[in-house]
Parts: sequence; C-alpha cells; structure tokens
Amino acid sequence: FIYLHFTIGIKGHLGLLFLMLLLLTFGLQTITFGFLADMMRK
Repeated sequence: FIYLHFTIGIKGHLGLLFLMLLLLTFGLQTITFGFLADMMRK
C-alpha cells in the first residue's frame, strides 16, 4: 500500500493516507498502553 503511494504518487490519495496514518497511530498507542498496563500488573 505504501509502495503504491510512492510509485504512483499521493495525488488524490491524501485523505486516505491521512486516515491510514491516524489508524496506525491509534493502533500503536493501543499496543503500547496495553503492554505498559500488562507490565505494571505483574
């Protein structure tokens, strides 16, 4: 998906790219907080 963006270009796909970045950020945050909570519980 990211390779497609760099080969074709991000014209018209800016909203999609922003959405992907947002989802990726939320996913990483969720994983990080889950890991921290798991470590604190032990």
